[in-house]
Amino acid sequence: HHYSFYGRELVEWLVKEEGLSLQDAMSTGGDLVKEGLIAHVADASHPFVDSHELFKVVGAYHPSALNSGLTHSGFDLSASKITENLRKSITMLHGNHVSEDGNKVDYDAIKSDVEFAKYVMTSQLLQRVDPKLLGKDDKSAFFINIYNSLIIHGIVSRGAPSNHLSRIGFFKKVSYVIGGLNYSLNDIENGVLRGNKKGMIDLTRPFSSTDPRLGVAAERDS
Repeated sequence: HHYSFYGRELVEWLVKEEGLSLQDAMSTGGDLVKEGLIAHVADASHPFVDSHELFKVVGAYHPSALNSGLTHSGFDLSASKITENLRKSITMLHGNHVSEDGNKVDYDAIKSDVEFAKYVMTSQLLQRVDPKLLGKDDKSAFFINIYNSLIIHGIVSRGAPSNHLSRIGFFKKVSYVIGGLNYSLNDIENGVLRGNKKGMIDLTRPFSSTDPRLGVAAERDS
């Protein structure tokens, strides 16, 4: 099974790498099952156990997403709070590393800034946010903030696109996992904010009729 692991391996990793207590690690495993991020390979209803039972990462697992990585409970998962923290953090980082004349940003310096590591950890909380629960205006503000932050995060992590072709790739590949689903910059711009309209060079709409992300797309003008 791709991306599979023993329950005990996850618990040991959380204790060793995340510094959790055994009880908190067990609780986190249970939370991951409840959130639908992991599941038993043979029975999706099977609870998490600290044993040699085999579990797998489920749904749209995207290791290339810039906010991939495990999150655990104990955080305020308010969508507005998370996006506000991300906006403030990335704006501060951008401002701290811009040249005096405002014409150049030192993205390498941002990448090595300890505050950027905190930003990445905060962005991982988006994995557990369900944007379908937001009202129309809140949902729009949520995705606009995410889009702007993701652009800077993408440049810091992948480098700025140097030509038209690389810009297309940048907007199609740079992504966050939000609520267990992967959203690229193109998905957010054309799929969500523009109401699932085709991009300038796209032959199809970002979201198909069966795509679960279609539920957060803005209503299209009639």
